[in-house]
Amino acid sequence: MLPGVRIGTQCTVGAGAVVISDVADGAVVVGNPSRTL
Repeated sequence: MLPGVRIGTQCTVGAGAVVISDVADGAVVVGNPSRTL
C-alpha cells in the first residue's frame, strides 16, 4: 500500500497486492499493481 491510499470498509486485498490508488467500499483487489475484481 502506498502512502496516502485509502482502503474502504469491507474490502478484501489479496496477498502481495500493491495498492496504488484508493479502494472503494466492499471491493476485492488483487495483483501488482492491484486491480479490482
